Amino acid sequence: MSAKVEHLWKGFYDSRRREVLIAIEDIDLDIAPGEFICVLGPSGCGKSTLLRVLAGLETPDEGAVHTDGRPSMVFQDHGLLPWLTVIDNVAYPLRLRGMGKRERRAKVRPLLETVGLADFAAYYPHQLSGGMRQRTSVARALADDGPILLMDEPFGALDEQTRVDLQQELLHIWSRTGKSVVFITHSVDEAIALADRVVVMSPRPGRIVADIRVPIARPRDVLSLRSDPAYAELTSTLWSLLEGAAPQAESSGVTA
Repeated sequence: MSAKVEHLWKGFYDSRRREVLIAIEDIDLDIAPGEFICVLGPSGCGKSTLLRVLAGLETPDEGAVHTDGRPSMVFQDHGLLPWLTVIDNVAYPLRLRGMGKRERRAKVRPLLETVGLADFAAYYPHQLSGGMRQRTSVARALADDGPILLMDEPFGALDEQTRVDLQQELLHIWSRTGKSVVFITHSVDEAIALADRVVVMSPRPGRIVADIRVPIARPRDVLSLRSDPAYAELTSTLWSLLEGAAPQAESSGVTA
């Protein structure tokens, strides 16, 4: 087991409406070691809430979360510290653990090589493109070295070419590190490109309506996926689920 979610409920009090709004409802999810899971759903369905509970940033109202160690997280807005250079941003988790400056910089330099930022170690976040800032954020999560990598729509604000480049780079990093990944997205294409399994959530309150294994062999080339016969069928299935057609998907053999 890498992580297990059991009967998870989470709500938030809306002071304007003076009521509790249920964000996620009765979620069960198993994440195996080394597995890449994409959580797909419309905006506001509780995807990010689920990830924050997995990360320990939110407490469940009901249910339980079990993880093999403390997860590492990549946020949607990269979350870099503007007064630190790239290398020091990446090394920040090690600094918090009390590791000396020389040792932590030596440890993270190979990670900068991994994400293609070795030549930008002394740059500050404002000097980087959006894609480079997200690469820095991924490297920082790798430096944190949790057994599970949690990613909250990290490529959603990027242009299409940069997004595809980073999807491919993420697949290379994942294959080398063997970490479990839970990746939040609202993009059907992205979910198919990256995942071993796609978990589809309903509109709020978020429930899992389907858990589908991606039948496309690895390693994958993100740009050539559309030529795989399974791509069109899976795309149709996922869009049907997002549009509320779960019964039709179930009758075609999808595990829900």
